[in-house]
Amino acid sequence: MTTEAEAVDDVHEKIGKQFYSRCSPTYFSNVMSELKSILGEQQLMRISDSPFCKWIDMPVLEISSGRLDYFLNRFDVPSCSFLINDDVMIPFRSSDFSIVLGLHHSGQPVDLDLKMESRFLARHFASKVTKADQAAIRERMMLLAGTSYLTPGFIFPYLDDLTTFFNHSWGDAAFRFLYREICHLGSKMYVDGCVVGLMALVYESIPTLGVRRSLNLYPRLFRWGKSRIPLKSDEADTLLNRVDITQVSVICF
Repeated sequence: MTTEAEAVDDVHEKIGKQFYSRCSPTYFSNVMSELKSILGEQQLMRISDSPFCKWIDMPVLEISSGRLDYFLNRFDVPSCSFLINDDVMIPFRSSDFSIVLGLHHSGQPVDLDLKMESRFLARHFASKVTKADQAAIRERMMLLAGTSYLTPGFIFPYLDDLTTFFNHSWGDAAFRFLYREICHLGSKMYVDGCVVGLMALVYESIPTLGVRRSLNLYPRLFRWGKSRIPLKSDEADTLLNRVDITQVSVICF
């Protein structure tokens, strides 16, 4: 087991290498707005029954990519925690992350390495295109959640049966996907996954670091507006060094 001192040294060594996220809340919000405008009534009804229904109306989140990258570089893999200072760490747990994202933590597990032919992909993308104008191409590509970011392929086979799709632990899947990405930070520069959820996790754990826009918004990721954490890393370090254990809150329903 890694001691706390070793974890601190590991994160201190990692800071400066600068790893970056490819999670853009503004881009995602814009994609959802465009997608909603082309969905039919039956499609919208199906989505409204799913745990993902709130995300189609995701507001523009005032979350800086610089702050995301700052905390990404303060993550310690062995302890699965974010280093706030030498005395305070925020654990990164599947249950907490699921609460922040508003997705199920329990249920049937999702296989992140699932590789099988998807009827969903074949139906929408393997057929002959007879209408190839720009608008038609864009509408079809919108089904892949935009053209700038990769949708993980393991998701599509689960879309073949919507009666069981909602029985899976998608919150835990989001956690495990992101954790696996972070664990590979040493071999690459960019991280995929819902990194924006990490910022809300920090605010939920230490509320004094963020500014709530409302207590009623759901999922909890949507509740947080502006940040009290400076954009300059040295100023952010100074603020985090003042945080003590009494300011840390337990994330609960």
